Amino acid sequence: MRYLSYIVFCLFSFAMCTEQPKELLPELSYAESLMQRCPNSALVVLDSMEVPSPSDKFQYATWCLLITQARDKNYIKHTSDSLINIVLDYFEKQDDLQDTDDQYHKVRKNRESFHSFTGFRG
Repeated sequence: MRYLSYIVFCLFSFAMCTEQPKELLPELSYAESLMQRCPNSALVVLDSMEVPSPSDKFQYATWCLLITQARDKNYIKHTSDSLINIVLDYFEKQDDLQDTDDQYHKVRKNRESFHSFTGFRG
């Protein structure tokens, strides 16, 4: 019986440790849907939501991507490239960039613009 309990525990632990499918938080999906036609509303949604934990790399990197894009579309000056670097660090390592590819390249361009404007190299 103890042996069976140990096997069940191991299988359960393995199932919990495997990566779950990447589904965006509802607030992130909503902000993404607003981004093109109402970037100011997207910014309000992103600013009012609880920032995803950095331990959830996908949600956090997506939040960083969307908040950077929303601020850019609302002509809010970037004072740091830390959010941009989080986005680039995460998405450069991913194999499935199809959905975020265009946004990723815009963020990469924003970082280059930020560096050329400020002379900052991080």
